[in-house]
Parts: sequence; structure tokens; C-alpha cells
Amino acid sequence: MGYFDDIPLKVFRMGKNPHGKGALVHFYTDNYDTKIPNRLSDKFNFDIIGFMNEDIAKTINEDEKYYVYGKKFKRLSEDEVFLLVNRVYHSPGTSIGKGLYEVYEFTIGDLMCEIDSVKIVSK
Repeated sequence: MGYFDDIPLKVFRMGKNPHGKGALVHFYTDNYDTKIPNRLSDKFNFDIIGFMNEDIAKTINEDEKYYVYGKKFKRLSEDEVFLLVNRVYHSPGTSIGKGLYEVYEFTIGDLMCEIDSVKIVSK
């Protein structure tokens, strides 16, 4: 088990890794479930900028949600984020604030990792 592999993520964008071999897939959290309001993981906001081999990337459908399994997680500074991608879904900074549905949201920034595999979230 990894740090965030039980949190559903959506694809923000994907393409070839501009910095080397493989693919770069940018995921973000978009998973608040009003039917389960007390689950803490639904209140975390972050992006994952993941590097993976192209065979795994070819299996990803941009309309689905995924559990992402990886290693070498690193929280990125704002400068590091924008060296990798030109925009993000969630802020690279950290914050706690009241979001929709009167629920506090925890934005923990943007992370980079090597992705070993992904698993589609069952509906």
C-alpha cells in the first residue's frame, strides 16, 4: 500500500514525457462523495504528476477515475511544478478552507512520482 493509492484520481492531461522516456500523466483529485461525507480522503485536494511507461499510459481512458500505485513520491515546490507542466488543477500551495457542501478541504499541493500501475475505480 502506498500513500494515496486509495484515493480516486481523474486524468487532467497526458502525453509523452518531455524530459525523457515514457509518458507523463497528470492526475488530480475530484472525488468528494456526498453519500459518504465523513471519509477524510474525500477532502484532500492534490495533483499527481506521474511518470510511467507508455504501455501503462495506453491503457488509460481520460473519462475514468483511477487508483494510482507508485513510488518515489515527492512534494513539489511551485517552481518544480511549472518546470514539469504548464498548469495544474489544484494549487501547488497548501491550504485549509471551507469548500462546497460546507466541508473543509485540505489542499496539500502537487506531487511527482513514478507510477507502477493504475486500477480503474469500480462504479
